[in-house]
Amino acid sequence: TSDAAKGVITSPTTCHVSYCHTPTRYLWEPWMDTRATTGAFKSLRRLIVSYLRVWDLQAAQRPDFIMANSKNIATKVKQYYHRSSEVLYPPVDAKFFELAQQPKQDFFLLVSRLAGHKKVDLAIKAFIKLKQPLKIVGEGPEKKRLEKLAKDHPQIEFLGFQPDNIVRDLYQQAKAFIFPQEEDFGITPLEAMACGTPVIAYGKGGALETVVSKETGLFFKQPTTDSLIAAVKEFKPDQFDKQRIRKRALEFDQPVFQQNLKQLIEKYYQRYQQKDNLR
Repeated sequence: TSDAAKGVITSPTTCHVSYCHTPTRYLWEPWMDTRATTGAFKSLRRLIVSYLRVWDLQAAQRPDFIMANSKNIATKVKQYYHRSSEVLYPPVDAKFFELAQQPKQDFFLLVSRLAGHKKVDLAIKAFIKLKQPLKIVGEGPEKKRLEKLAKDHPQIEFLGFQPDNIVRDLYQQAKAFIFPQEEDFGITPLEAMACGTPVIAYGKGGALETVVSKETGLFFKQPTTDSLIAAVKEFKPDQFDKQRIRKRALEFDQPVFQQNLKQLIEKYYQRYQQKDNLR
């Protein structure tokens, strides 16, 4: 859940486990999700947000146990909900996203929803200055603005929505995958890595838990065009081994997730039964 599902009221005999992908973002981190703080009736919106924060905090006390999708989110669960949680990383389908024998092509790749907090504009501005080809996969409310930004720069190519098999081909062909935003976890870098493609990521949030600097990719330290440009210039494809990159992604493969989930659920249920017996 990233919203209201944790607030479900269960029976006294039910062991309630919540898998938290992020605390409700528009309530606790409005700088990343501005739905509740922008637009008309701002004063009314603030009042509603204050009420919803109280409800959200109370709802977060209902689960018997909380799992977080990253250490990053476990920290936020503690900060906003005052609850401890254990990390269960989401899975990447490494059976589908696989290595290919085809050689790399001369382009960088970005796969993202085209929304403000995804920082696609930062990547576009960087690659305009770099005069390097960037392919962008995805749709979203920012598409027209981003296309206007990239107008007269044919090296920036918008591919819109693409089916999974085409996205996989693009991951396999790209020189590197660009990940310019801060994410709670972020599955697309792992999809790229499963295909043996290095990642150039903003060094904050979930990417710090998946990308290994100078082994599976590079980080840029500031959320600025110049910082991303410096990382792209530093990037040398020959310094990365696709087998080693994929090996890292396999640590997050679906069977690993399934086994870890099973172990956590069994542990939680055992604890719940012990707790119930003490009542």
